[in-house]
Amino acid sequence: MRDIKDIPEIVGAFTDWKPVKMLAVADWVKQHDRNKPDFLHELYSEGLIRQVALENMFCMNPQELTDYKKKSATYYHDEAISILVRNMGFKKPQFALLDYICKQLER
Repeated sequence: MRDIKDIPEIVGAFTDWKPVKMLAVADWVKQHDRNKPDFLHELYSEGLIRQVALENMFCMNPQELTDYKKKSATYYHDEAISILVRNMGFKKPQFALLDYICKQLER
């Protein structure tokens, strides 16, 4: 995990000229995905988590938690660009440095 001091800041009229920490692409995608899949039910139907973990996520054992994180990370890695496009406020978004964004998602 990155140290908070290492996260770049952005400043402009849109932030009222106050520095605001930037989000990683993957974090932005997770926050703005309007059609989030139900990873818990998917994992339950695949037999990877127990009923108690389905009802209360805090009851997951370490393996269930690892499977949940892996499923979520895989989905957001594979779907990141389509989620970005789907949730942009513009009909035809033009991504600056799209190749760079894709490479960042591969990390």
